[in-house]
Amino acid sequence: MELRHLRYFLAVAHEQNFTAAANLMCVSQPALSKQIKDLEEEIGTPLFIRGSKIVQLTDAGLFLKQRAEDILELSNRTLTELKADEAEITGEINVVCGEIEGVSFVAQAIKKMNRRYPKVKFNMTTGDEETVRYQLDKGIADFGMFVDLTVLPNYKCISVPIASPWGVMTWKGNRLAKKKFATPKDLLNMPLILSRQMRNNNTLATWLGYSTDKLNVVGTNDMLYNASKLTEAEVASVITIDGIINTRGTKLCFVPFKPLFPIKVAVAWKKNRIATKACEKFLEILREMEQKPISRGFFTKSP
Repeated sequence: MELRHLRYFLAVAHEQNFTAAANLMCVSQPALSKQIKDLEEEIGTPLFIRGSKIVQLTDAGLFLKQRAEDILELSNRTLTELKADEAEITGEINVVCGEIEGVSFVAQAIKKMNRRYPKVKFNMTTGDEETVRYQLDKGIADFGMFVDLTVLPNYKCISVPIASPWGVMTWKGNRLAKKKFATPKDLLNMPLILSRQMRNNNTLATWLGYSTDKLNVVGTNDMLYNASKLTEAEVASVITIDGIINTRGTKLCFVPFKPLFPIKVAVAWKKNRIATKACEKFLEILREMEQKPISRGFFTKSP
């Protein structure tokens, strides 16, 4: 299997048509069809369901599509890094993270990086914990952000100073909206939306003092914006971190937990991975920011 085979395969997968893919890749349609047929014979399974006008991916094709995109991304990044001028800091840095207030810490580091090394570009990807782990482990991302994880055996990390509390985002007509704080007892029997990560770990259960199975969880979410729309429709309240969704001027409000539900956020990178010069410089900035006290009200709530 060669990289060109993967490029041809992805062209067909994206265009869903051999003729259109051949035009895109500047090859003849018979030549492209033969390349795909050879690839299927090498793998030992069909990659496409061929129709009269369009083709669709088989299960094996869907799996290969994800892997092929990762492989070509790594190949392109490797070539870019190898061609970089040794005397100049250039290249790309890939960061993957969830929707968390701690992203502001990374944003400030990127700002400093842009001032010092303007030829370095950043690519940001949003995803849940599973996505962060996958991209770090596969070398797709250089840095990732984790929430409420104290044990990261496969990674090195820097703690992110944030002061945003956990709590409940709800609508202003909800009974909970009239309270200053939300307690574990308040959450019983209340329709709730949780992140998949929170549903699958014990962090919330430790704060509640009882199993999350006792909660009335009507759904899970990966992206908070979509969950906020369900809350606006008064479907359910969302357990989340303050500051991610701006509730000012909306029918939504945020009620913090009591007792305080501490949050720990870390910027992590894979152990024993050879870092590019751009990544080394970015890491230096992250460590500078970790060691210096925050002089601005960047991570603190105004009274």
